Amino acid sequence: MDNTADLRLLLASRHPLIVAETRDETRLMDNIARAATALGLPVWVWSATRGLARTGHPPQYGTADPAGALAFIADLGPGVFVFADVHRALEDPVLVRRIKEFAQSPRPGQTLILTGPVRAVPPELDGLALPWTLRPPSWEELQELVTRTSRDLRDRGFPVSLDRVGISSLVDALRGLSVAEAERLIRQATLEDGALGPDEVASVRTAKAALLGAGGTVELVVGVDGTLDSVGGMGRLKEWVRLRAR
Repeated sequence: MDNTADLRLLLASRHPLIVAETRDETRLMDNIARAATALGLPVWVWSATRGLARTGHPPQYGTADPAGALAFIADLGPGVFVFADVHRALEDPVLVRRIKEFAQSPRPGQTLILTGPVRAVPPELDGLALPWTLRPPSWEELQELVTRTSRDLRDRGFPVSLDRVGISSLVDALRGLSVAEAERLIRQATLEDGALGPDEVASVRTAKAALLGAGGTVELVVGVDGTLDSVGGMGRLKEWVRLRAR
């Protein structure tokens, strides 16, 4: 099941409180919008800079404070209410209590989604908040991104020479990144070399390795041929990988 279908199911099941973890807020909002539209539900978004606003409308007066936004929601009908990057505000016990009361006695058709780069669920909300994580982009999503970005680069005058195999290789090189990160690496490689072709796939892999290794936890080794059997040791890990290969 993809992200949109998963969210649509959760909204249709009337889960009153969802805590969504993501580094790709734009993509998360897009998935929420599609899921809500399929169910005929309006989407309202709260942020610390704007307050609460329905999609396509100006923010509501007096809703910059999240507690005020929750009070405003109490007078509304069904809808999806997204509180973006609210994890810092969850240090306020009064706000946490308001959210808990919302989840315990929700109005029919209302779902509150708390988003952020980390899954911050206060202990008071255990058993009420449903943790949910935005899955990485699928192969098809990345293929669409590569096609769209290639078209834009070509329109801007950059030579683009990616055939079907080249597109496939570039998509594979981008797996595991967010959409924003993937697009940034494509454009970065193109600007460095002045073109986008098979040679830039290696540049993207190198940039991805640097990006993933920035935290010091993962090392991505590129340009190595061979099979799992050519890796020395780690017998239990190999067995684990083979069992889960599909």
